[in-house]
Amino acid sequence: MRELFKWLPGMRRREQNTTIRPWPEGPDSVVLELPPGQSNPIIKLVDDWRLPRTETRSLVIQRVGISPDPFYRGDTILLPEAVALPGTMSAWSASAFEGIPPQFPISRFSTLIWFDDDAHGNLRRTAEYLSEFLGSAQIGQRWNTLVASWKCGLAEINLMSFPPEWQSGNLQNDAHEREPRLRTACRVSVATGLVVPPNEEEQD
Repeated sequence: MRELFKWLPGMRRREQNTTIRPWPEGPDSVVLELPPGQSNPIIKLVDDWRLPRTETRSLVIQRVGISPDPFYRGDTILLPEAVALPGTMSAWSASAFEGIPPQFPISRFSTLIWFDDDAHGNLRRTAEYLSEFLGSAQIGQRWNTLVASWKCGLAEINLMSFPPEWQSGNLQNDAHEREPRLRTACRVSVATGLVVPPNEEEQD
């Protein structure tokens, strides 16, 4: 017991001397101006990509169904009619979570981009492609991810990749074992900024 008490102060000293690595919070989104009378450039892209932002979730599911996710365990709504971006690994998709109200339009879409085994390069090339339509976005580190994003009103496009050198070596992901490209892929996430109008009871 005496030896234990000798050991405890040393352990506390070591804990006090441990420094926590400061992770940057990442770059701010590029905020696009929306001049009066002009369409939202992000929403225009969503429409050009033929993402079904105005149909109800139930109608989309009736048309395309719910499918097993091609990479991760679980189900998803695959959208093969949508325009594939350069380097895409699979069709655009939307969450198939049963708790989402089916009577409202889908407001979030995502896809995965991979050109080669370089998380930085995959995100940078995707950002360069989108910059042709939205202007350049700053690319930077947020915690253990590389990110870039654009916003206009409530609509937003986010890019994110997970450079392997920034990840803990103790974490295992079985999806990466099945599809190694996922380790360095760039995820493109689109939020349309849908705002559901209040019903008559809520307006009163």
